[in-house]
Amino acid sequence: MPEQKFLDQVEAPGHVLITARGADAVNAEARRKGLKFPAVGYWSPDNVCFSNPPKGDCNGLFTR
Repeated sequence: MPEQKFLDQVEAPGHVLITARGADAVNAEARRKGLKFPAVGYWSPDNVCFSNPPKGDCNGLFTR
């Protein structure tokens, strides 16, 4: 998801931002918190969300 579109969605009512190392870790944390899937979107400044092994922080946006 493009950065600005992602950032616009962060403040939307009912959205929850999860940050972790890689998309798999983001998804695991979202599941632990009982958030809905699929995610609204993923974004990272270095475009590393789906690199394997994870190379940096990934941000995932979910709904409650």
